[in-house]
Amino acid sequence: MRSKFFVIGTAVVALALVASVALVNLDQDIAGDSAGGRVLGVTTIQGVLKSKQAAANGTVSLVVVVSGRTKSAVTVNTTLSTRFLDKNGVAIALSALAAGHSLEITGAKQRVGFVATLVKDLSYAVNKNKIEVSKNTAVSDGTVANPTGMLRATLVKVASFIITAPVSDDALVDSVVLRDASGACTARYVDNIVLRGYANQQSSTVIPSAACPAYAFSFRPGALIRANTRYVVDVLADLTAVTPSPMPLFTVEQVNAVSDVTGNDMSLSNLHLPLQADYIAGGGTLAAQTAADSPPATNYIMGATDQVVARFKLSAGPNEAVHVKQLTVSFLVAGNGAGSAVRNVRVVDDLTEAQIGSAVPALSDTVAGASTTLPNYKHATFYSDTLSIPAGTSKTIALKVDFTSYMEGGFTTTGQTVTPAILSAIGSANPIVAAGAASGDTVAPAVVSMGAPAGSPPGSYGAALTLYRQKLTVAWIPDSPTGASAPSASQVVGKIMITNLANAGLYMAQIKYMNPELISTFSMASGTRYLTVYKDNLTTTPLGQVVWSAAPGKAQLASFTDSAMTDVDISAGASKTFFITLDTTDATANGLLSIRLPPAGIHWTDGVTSDITAMGGDLPLVYRTMNY
Repeated sequence: MRSKFFVIGTAVVALALVASVALVNLDQDIAGDSAGGRVLGVTTIQGVLKSKQAAANGTVSLVVVVSGRTKSAVTVNTTLSTRFLDKNGVAIALSALAAGHSLEITGAKQRVGFVATLVKDLSYAVNKNKIEVSKNTAVSDGTVANPTGMLRATLVKVASFIITAPVSDDALVDSVVLRDASGACTARYVDNIVLRGYANQQSSTVIPSAACPAYAFSFRPGALIRANTRYVVDVLADLTAVTPSPMPLFTVEQVNAVSDVTGNDMSLSNLHLPLQADYIAGGGTLAAQTAADSPPATNYIMGATDQVVARFKLSAGPNEAVHVKQLTVSFLVAGNGAGSAVRNVRVVDDLTEAQIGSAVPALSDTVAGASTTLPNYKHATFYSDTLSIPAGTSKTIALKVDFTSYMEGGFTTTGQTVTPAILSAIGSANPIVAAGAASGDTVAPAVVSMGAPAGSPPGSYGAALTLYRQKLTVAWIPDSPTGASAPSASQVVGKIMITNLANAGLYMAQIKYMNPELISTFSMASGTRYLTVYKDNLTTTPLGQVVWSAAPGKAQLASFTDSAMTDVDISAGASKTFFITLDTTDATANGLLSIRLPPAGIHWTDGVTSDITAMGGDLPLVYRTMNY
């Protein structure tokens, strides 16, 4: 209870409280008083709390009378009143004016010469209002994509609601009753249920049983909620079972409370208030697939080291982080000795380049735990304590290998192909052994089937890589013609450079022939317009010459064969320049001519395999266009 007065002038004031009950924590304060006085005390029925404080002459001060909680209950609509007494203890009559109006002190009060103005009604009626209970909408429902929590997680917030005290009365909450929302005991899903409120004030813990769909929680001491304020109560529990779908676990059935001022009952019952839907997830998930930036099909030099041959993406589901403890990478091998051509296999984090587990020096025919072997497959298994994928994220791993050199491996052939993969299964063994970080449950990976060659077991495959003693690259020379051109009987229409990359055995590569592809908007005279290829410069003997007489708008290859072009040797680590000329005397005004080297546009040999067209990722070269 709180009453306020403005006091003007000089007076010695005493206050008396008349009520049908005893009040405690009664105090009186004259604001601005030079004595600085707040007088605390206890009054009983008809008790008097006196203060010798005075408002200074000619000043305005505020007198506040405050009552805390009652010692016992009062009858609804009982009125508590505050009155003035003069210095002799005689009551001073107050005019019967409505709340908020000014009033004059009469009788004896005038003898001490002050006037009081009513700030708040002197009478206080016991509040009949109840508390309010509502769902806490600031706490979201659990969903499959964003679950409430994982199985076996402890003290998880599964629901939340708000208790609001009436506008003019403090409330003291001593107990709450929740009911299982599904009509059967929530012990199927949670255990050790507890309520937690402001400043971690916590209720008793309830352990559900199969016969208890209702749960009573007691607050000791009671939870005090000030007038017109909200008190958030969270429902915490240990998660013991997986929910089939998002579903509310609890309703609020009853909240027991009393007025902290009068002791009147403020309780609510039969609420049937549904709380948040919950989704308890059963464990983490893991998906593996070939990464979008995994290297394309290409050829590699025997003896090359530290080569990235594939990238795989590992994705954890939204439920929990996943720890990968064991990972087996497989290789589909074809060609004599292809399996032994791969060694020192490593898995690294593609972002940080940190190695995961130990390097595997040589591929194996078998995998631990597999009941059978797979023909034409060899494997490398990695064990790690560091490969972890946070919930809802992905991590890309890169597969690095060294290749055995031609001489060291004792090979008699080249062109072996090796295709890296993470298989869906290896006999009865799983290629990935993983567990949920929170639940500790084993996580069975879902390996996306992609890129598998015809007739191969399912899995995520990288691109095939082919092994040769040498590797060639090809590129346009920067000043290769493009743009405005003039017709000529021997116009240079292309300049390219072919390089034999350095290799362990210093093996020379040999260019057998090339077939450029051309397309024009004008006609060429049939059988009389020649395309010629030179090396080094235009003053050397042509390597070969063929007729090119395609119709307008039709792309056509220059049809060289091995016998129609002189072979060109390129030493290890060296390059050769090739010039391509064409009789363009038939070019018309505004005509266009485009040229490129298409896939398989160059035929060469590494000295073991007679006809190779693999050029890494260099071919096709983009078109270069001339206009006339």
